[in-house]
Order: sequence, then C-alpha cells, then structure tokens
Amino acid sequence: MKNLTFSVSCGATLCILPVFDMYQLVQIENDQVIQSIGGLYHTIVDAVDAAVDFDLTQKERSTLDEIRNSVVSTHNEILDLLKQHSEYLANL
Repeated sequence: MKNLTFSVSCGATLCILPVFDMYQLVQIENDQVIQSIGGLYHTIVDAVDAAVDFDLTQKERSTLDEIRNSVVSTHNEILDLLKQHSEYLANL
C-alpha cells in the first residue's frame, strides 16, 4: 500500500503510512513528519478511526467513514474470494 494522505479543515495534513505489517497515522508538513498521532495500528481501519478522532469537521468524518467502509468491504470481498478459491482447490 502506498501512503494515504489527506488535508483536513483545521489546516493539518494527515498521512497513513504502512510500517511493516502495521500502520502509523502522522501529521505532515512539506513532506516531513511533524508528529505521530497515536501508536502503531494493526489495521488501516484502526488508523482511519484514529484520524476521525483528530480535529475534523462532520463532512471530513463522513468522508473517512466512507473510506473505512470501502476498506472493510474490499477486505471482506477478498476473504470471500479466497474462501471460494480454497473450496475450489479442495474439490479438485
């Protein structure tokens, strides 16, 4: 995954960075990390949830909820496809 970067109304630019098999939410300025927000998160959904706790407007919260739902939906579809593939291979 590449970095997921977005600007929020309070003037901050937030970025979700992959760190090995975890994710880090940071505030950036001029492509430099200003501060880490929270710790390392096990899933990208957890990092998006941490961004929601940042100083955001309702519209930004809704946008992040849409991103979260999209990630969860994609994750569930991939798991379903892997399960179907596994069942197919088991029946060969």
